[in-house]
Amino acid sequence: MKIKSINIRIFMLCIFLIFCRFSYLQAQTALEKAMSRINVDINMPSYFKFSQNEEVMSVIENSEKEVQPTIARSYGVEPAYGNTFFMAMFGLVTSVIESEKDDLLLFVNVAPGRGGGSYESFSDNPEKSNVYENISLGGIKRHFQWGKPFSDASIAEANELYSLLTLYPKELAQSLFNAHTLVSYPINLRGNIYKNKYTRCKAVVVGKDRLEFVIIFMMTNENVSQFNNYLNNLKKVFWFNK
Repeated sequence: MKIKSINIRIFMLCIFLIFCRFSYLQAQTALEKAMSRINVDINMPSYFKFSQNEEVMSVIENSEKEVQPTIARSYGVEPAYGNTFFMAMFGLVTSVIESEKDDLLLFVNVAPGRGGGSYESFSDNPEKSNVYENISLGGIKRHFQWGKPFSDASIAEANELYSLLTLYPKELAQSLFNAHTLVSYPINLRGNIYKNKYTRCKAVVVGKDRLEFVIIFMMTNENVSQFNNYLNNLKKVFWFNK
């Protein structure tokens, strides 16, 4: 009877632990779940407020049918304007982060699966090999609306896109995010204004061991010159834990 009683207690303890784990996962935001999946810790400072959505969210609060872009508009084959443009360019994101100063908005996106590793290695250009090994170029291609639509970036397109990227030293990637790769590039908003305020945009891709996340910086005409400061303010906010 004593052994049976112990077994029942162990069983109940296991059920309790499973329930606690399930409850914890259910309580996590989409950002927390996605970053956990790619081994990234979050240390959100008090001057940032991140969205509490449990699933990916639209960058446009109004999701009426007329706002939804066609595939052609999503790939830049047809022009898009206003809210439809932002849906076409960014669509669903993992999280939206707002600055308490109300001068900066961030879209954070963690794509499913792995990135990088799809292109050849360049023994004569280790920086290029580092980029190709750790991040994917498909999302970058779509942001630039580059090359052949409706397809991933070919090796030729990847080489063209590579020349458009700003590459940061590996030491800075390590210092800011404990990453191997850090690149940025501008996104042309084509005169569209997000939330009647944000007119300028840059994307940052952070990668390590073929795991990556993207941070989209939405800025104004007045503060776009502060981009490097904004980037440095993200030091250790997102941190690859191995």
